[in-house]
Amino acid sequence: MRAEADGMGRISVLLPAERMLAAFRRIDGLAKKAGAPEEEDRDLDRRRADVLYDLPMGHDRDRVKGEM
Repeated sequence: MRAEADGMGRISVLLPAERMLAAFRRIDGLAKKAGAPEEEDRDLDRRRADVLYDLPMGHDRDRVKGEM
């Protein structure tokens, strides 16, 4: 965990490659379900960050909503 500029923060984890890939695929899939770029102003990377926050916070895993 590390503080970044402008009130942002960074979190990272070190996982075995197989687990890391599985986690990324899950996050990526949910982010893609959350809306296409033409439907909203948040790009895929921002939607991935929203999913990464929403999952451990207990938000509905199949209907993750990003912060606007």
